Amino acid sequence: MSGLTHTRSPRIFMAAPAIVMRQLRAALHEECQVIGAATWEDAVRRVSDAAPHLVMVCYIFDEMRPYRFIQHVKGTPYRDAPILLIRAVTVPLGATLESDLRRSYKDLGVDEFLNFSDLANERGLDAALQEFRRVVVSMLPDPAP
Repeated sequence: MSGLTHTRSPRIFMAAPAIVMRQLRAALHEECQVIGAATWEDAVRRVSDAAPHLVMVCYIFDEMRPYRFIQHVKGTPYRDAPILLIRAVTVPLGATLESDLRRSYKDLGVDEFLNFSDLANERGLDAALQEFRRVVVSMLPDPAP
């Protein structure tokens, strides 16, 4: 897909802390509708009503238990919506390698993993936001004719 032009605005459900949502939402401009939830309870309550085209979950969501929400989404009518797991905040992974993290979450149904935090530290915030936008756009469905 080349852009965010849809006959209706694509809907992205974002489960993340409020500060992360504010920063990432700005990269998507106003071409899509971002429905956000900062807590587990709010996310569970709102995801089905959001009818998302894409589900984005921050790695630190739900006290670093994003897998709970991912499993919840897989039990909803929107189970086939692509899922983006984003590491937007630097948190130590301990002995866990990023490749192991990617593989584990892929097995849970995550379609893409973006290490936004490392990207911002290595290439700058603007480059990280551009890459985030590129990944999101590539995951959205093509617009209806």
